[in-house]
Amino acid sequence: MGKRLQALIFLKLEMKILRIHNRYIETGGEDEVVRSDTQMLRDKGHEVIIYERSNQEINRFSISRRLTFFLKDIIWSNDSYKQVKKLAREAKPDIAHIDNIFLMITPSVYDALKELKIPILQSLCSYRLICPKGMFYRDKQVCELCREGDYSPAVRYRCLRSSLMASLLWARMLKAHYRNKTFFTKPDAFITLSDFSKEIFVKWGIDRKKIFVKPVAVAEQPRLNHTQEDYALYIGRFVDYKGVKTLVSAFEKLPEYNLKLIGDGPLYPEIKEKARRMKNIELLGSLSSQEKFDYIRRSRFVIFPSECFETFGIVMLEAYSCRVSVIGSDLGTRKELVKNMQTGLLFRPADVNDLAAKISWAFEHPQKMREFGEKGRDLHSSSYSPDKNYQLLIDIYREILKDKPA
Repeated sequence: MGKRLQALIFLKLEMKILRIHNRYIETGGEDEVVRSDTQMLRDKGHEVIIYERSNQEINRFSISRRLTFFLKDIIWSNDSYKQVKKLAREAKPDIAHIDNIFLMITPSVYDALKELKIPILQSLCSYRLICPKGMFYRDKQVCELCREGDYSPAVRYRCLRSSLMASLLWARMLKAHYRNKTFFTKPDAFITLSDFSKEIFVKWGIDRKKIFVKPVAVAEQPRLNHTQEDYALYIGRFVDYKGVKTLVSAFEKLPEYNLKLIGDGPLYPEIKEKARRMKNIELLGSLSSQEKFDYIRRSRFVIFPSECFETFGIVMLEAYSCRVSVIGSDLGTRKELVKNMQTGLLFRPADVNDLAAKISWAFEHPQKMREFGEKGRDLHSSSYSPDKNYQLLIDIYREILKDKPA
């Protein structure tokens, strides 16, 4: 049988995927990507085997074990190497899809998989592989001081949790892997969530030809009979890099317009105190998915004021899935997801006055914003639906596997 025919037969078969993921202590967007992708693949008949560890494990370590871990095991974990090699040898997956490897898993799994000749696809859902803080943000502005393996600025500015020791350990780990080109050469291919993220990683040395772009998917929300109410909506963490303080300051200038905020985080007490004094702001706390979508549907528009290099911005797609337009900061991925004066409005990042002006315009032009929301729904259906997302992922797997013998 010819090699081309073998490949064609192989690509029609259901696949067996080994999904590898390290959870952080706090649940985040990467965890949701793994969950939704796994369910999507299983629903389509593929077998997904999960290897997962959590940084919660560190809390159970003794003092001596923690010392060994931070000095040695965060660079190369013998436990993860052995466990993944054993699992892969028994399961015989067609491909290994890795999401996050920090801190417990480490790049040791690359070696385990390479020894078994299993193709490796590494998702790049954050910038942790190249930026200790993971978002290129410091002191209320975008920061790209760490370059070409020099992570001394991250230590100097205590970028990780404002801790000198944590920043030093992470910088040491990244420097070791940068020097050996571990992250850039051992995976066979990479996935970024946006073209903007792709260009960031290309600039850092990953071969452009090895990077595929596959955004996050959001299920279409049903059209329900609901009354649009007179408020704008923010959904996200209450942290400085999300621009929530800029957003609240903008509404201080607009007492005639209302803002509701969904979420929690370190800045919650400060924002709550401001909301107590301002009659046009309401904090809703953390809500269920259904409650969140109910508020999106009834809102005039959703605001995404982030001031850092986001790898994506799923909140914007959630808005579009409900036919709701978006006001976003003109930075990074927002330029891809918010088509200015088509699906929403863009404003200068961290510019309170420009954001206030865009919010005022949006409230004064409700029909236009509804039209933008309809165009957002069209964009969602054409590019960000689950069916489109599934096809993109399967095509990436097939491209990586096309030369693998049947």
